[in-house]
Amino acid sequence: MICPNCGSECDENQMFCTKCGTKINSFENDIVTTPPDNTFENILGGISSKEPESTNLNKKDYAREHESTKSESKSAPAQEKIKQHKESREVKKVNSKAVYQSTGNVSNNMKTKKSKKSSKEKIAIIAVVAIVLVTASVFVTLAIKESTMTKKYNRYYSIGNKYYTEKNYKDAKTQFINASNNAFTKEQKIKAYEMVYTIDEIIGGYDQEEIKYLELLIDTDDTNINYYEDLIVLYQNNDMENKIQPLINSAPSNLQEKLKNFDGTIPVAGVDEGTYDKPLEISLEAEEGVKIYYTIDGSNPKESSTKKEYITPVKLEEEGTFTLRAYSIDKNGKSSKEMTAKYILDFKKVDAPQVEPQSGNYTSEQKISVTVPEGCKVYYTTDGTMPTKDSKVYKKEIKIPKGNNVYYFVAIDDEGVISNVVTRAYNYQPTKISYDEAVNSLANSLVSSGKLENSDGTFKNGDVAYFNYEKTIEINKQDYYIITCDIETSKGGRKSSETYAVSCENGTSSKAVGSGDSYSLSSDNGENTTTEE
Repeated sequence: MICPNCGSECDENQMFCTKCGTKINSFENDIVTTPPDNTFENILGGISSKEPESTNLNKKDYAREHESTKSESKSAPAQEKIKQHKESREVKKVNSKAVYQSTGNVSNNMKTKKSKKSSKEKIAIIAVVAIVLVTASVFVTLAIKESTMTKKYNRYYSIGNKYYTEKNYKDAKTQFINASNNAFTKEQKIKAYEMVYTIDEIIGGYDQEEIKYLELLIDTDDTNINYYEDLIVLYQNNDMENKIQPLINSAPSNLQEKLKNFDGTIPVAGVDEGTYDKPLEISLEAEEGVKIYYTIDGSNPKESSTKKEYITPVKLEEEGTFTLRAYSIDKNGKSSKEMTAKYILDFKKVDAPQVEPQSGNYTSEQKISVTVPEGCKVYYTTDGTMPTKDSKVYKKEIKIPKGNNVYYFVAIDDEGVISNVVTRAYNYQPTKISYDEAVNSLANSLVSSGKLENSDGTFKNGDVAYFNYEKTIEINKQDYYIITCDIETSKGGRKSSETYAVSCENGTSSKAVGSGDSYSLSSDNGENTTTEE
């Protein structure tokens, strides 16, 4: 009960407010009982309680007859008449009494029935009046209570908001709890409960209290799925998983399917732990808005230097045993419970590719040839990294460039199983041919192409070809002699002039196209072997 004067909480049985002394209760009876009004009942009954009229008439008759018999007492006949009169009077008396008793019984029965009916009507009227009075009293009391509690609620909530804005969370929480204790409407309760829960989240370390207020929120509003999801997270992180399914079952049917698919903040691995014969890519999922950190070496992800933030799926590409440990952190810095999963990778075997030539030092040009295992592709690298499916695919022989070169080769089948790595290291330092050897090689090449008749440069018609050294230059990481071939007529006139690049390593020649001091190779009118690097 609320005191109408000061708004203090009072016991329902108190007569006076203990704070201000105002009278708040009354022990007087609301209904005053009065003696029954028999007149009303008699009127309804229609019968008087007086002696019947017929009896009075009989008495008068008797008096007159008595006087008559007195005057005749001296004569015998008179005596006889008196005797007869007495007998007649007795008969009438009996008849009169019977009539009176019969009439009285009817009157009493009617009177009783009318009295009972009237009593029931009075009780019904009194009950209706009592109900109306009680109902009115309840409404008035509730109105007073609502007004008083709302006034207190607004005051506490306003002060709490002020502290919350100032980030004085401890005092803000106290005020919001006071507001919740004075909340009268559903909306008031929800607002106060939400603020207490929010502050507990910010402060941290109040999981049990957060659980309490989320349960209160769900009891007040069971349509807000966020309350259920936050409570599931707290159940997960406090070893209360046995409460999750009953919570989901108690939710409205339109929320249950979504809640069944809700993972919470504990990371969930997309691949079940176990033994696998091929590489794995493991996704980690948690509710939106959290960051996930993990390790795969079994170390504590909250402390280990090997921990990584989850951005893309975790790749396990080598054979061995891996222990994946992960946890998440929400926007308030609260850590989730940790998940752990163990994976054993024991791959089925794929034959390694066969690579020729073997590693070594070479002075002559070499080409790498690879035998590819059936059902596989061979990938290779030259930058020192291990090859993957994203590396270069071996398609044809590879020409080894000058200098030190290291190649890594692997075979990968359709299921992603990787063979052992094959490594080859080559040091190719070619021995240069002499200029004369280069000229002879060029002359023979021109004879083969039909530009010269003889390797010594002579023609039957007297024309003569002359070779002139221009320079030695590096083109595409190889050294070349740049040689000009001029053909003169028998009369001494110039017939043609062309420039060639002859490899210092193997004597192959190509037509050279000059641009200032630099040259490039052309495949026209000469040999030019195109190889993959």
